[in-house]
Amino acid sequence: DFATSFMHWDQSINLFIKLYLMTILVNITGSLNAILRLNNEFQITGLVSIISNAVKLVLLILVSLVNAPLLYFVIIEIVALIIQNLLRIYYAYKSLKRQNLSDFMSVKIRFDKEFTKFNIYNNLVTAVDIPTGQAVSLIINKILGLEVVGIYNFFIKIGAIIGQITDAIGQAILPEFSLMVAKNKLHEAVKMSRKLLVVTNGFGIILALLAFITYQIWMPFVMDANFLNGASFSIYIVYLSFTGSLVPIHMLFISANLVRYNLIIVIICDIIYLLLLIALGLSFNLIGIMIAMLIQASLVCMMKLFVLNRNKLWI
Repeated sequence: DFATSFMHWDQSINLFIKLYLMTILVNITGSLNAILRLNNEFQITGLVSIISNAVKLVLLILVSLVNAPLLYFVIIEIVALIIQNLLRIYYAYKSLKRQNLSDFMSVKIRFDKEFTKFNIYNNLVTAVDIPTGQAVSLIINKILGLEVVGIYNFFIKIGAIIGQITDAIGQAILPEFSLMVAKNKLHEAVKMSRKLLVVTNGFGIILALLAFITYQIWMPFVMDANFLNGASFSIYIVYLSFTGSLVPIHMLFISANLVRYNLIIVIICDIIYLLLLIALGLSFNLIGIMIAMLIQASLVCMMKLFVLNRNKLWI
């Protein structure tokens, strides 16, 4: 209620938001995906996502063609998410059954001090990051205005697609990094991280320059082809490549059990980020928002490298 009032939205949207919150009840994908991955059933998670999203897309197109009320779109989103997560529950249980682990409810839970500390720190980081994420959305909506917010959201959607790739890379290299740390082969993990930093950022800069040079050709198909949008999109590509290149550093941080530093890093960087977002957003509009995002990612990188260096892990 406060958010919709602050943003001067129609109060009827409150109902849609509250309906959408029901999806939290079945949003336990992390544990379910972990079960499937541990049993080398990666294709199931991909198949569930592809099929459910494809069906959702078809239904959204259909209700768009008949100019259905917004409630129909919300219901489709909710039903698709619930079905997707119920399918994950079903396949995860089947996977446990195949491994003769379907009696998992009868297993006694043992207390592991290090594992518990690891989880507490990670959850505290998430608890800090969630309100920051909501504050960022509110600030951006307030500063940019409806039309520019639409362009910003378009950028974010592209980022989400690329994020799926970088997440997959992270999941693939985390076990390798953990083994390197366990076997005291830190130099190999660091070497890999540095190589990925150079290659990914080099590719990102080339792609950003290409996008800026050609934005007047392709951009009219999706938005106004002006300098502001062209420059903003190019900076956003640099941001995406940079954050993607940091995946090995984040993985090394986790593998070396340095998650306790994450909370301090997140708090400091989030405060600076919110202040930069307001200052640069008001001064430079969408370009300012993109620069603020890039600065925040750079701060996180520098602070993590500092911690790794202090612990003699970035050598």
